[in-house]
Amino acid sequence: MASCPAERYRIKVPHRSLSMPQRLAQKRSITVAGHRTSITLEGPFWESLKEIAAARQKSVSMLIAEVDAAQPENLSGALRVFILDYYKKKAGAQKGAA
Repeated sequence: MASCPAERYRIKVPHRSLSMPQRLAQKRSITVAGHRTSITLEGPFWESLKEIAAARQKSVSMLIAEVDAAQPENLSGALRVFILDYYKKKAGAQKGAA
């Protein structure tokens, strides 16, 4: 009758839907600072990197190299934080201009 205590705290994790390809992580190989590396990011993060690079008139590879130079460990995580910071600053600038 008594269930295992872990049963009470079991979390159901939704299965990834194949109909939502943007949410799936995409692995890409690029050259950063002369060495090949793989970066895994979700689709919206790749799109954001393209947008930021275009706004700064740089290639995505150049932008990634800049982030890598500033934060060389855990590049995928550093890119996510960079993108979040970019949009937070952009939103703050728009809010201040209004």
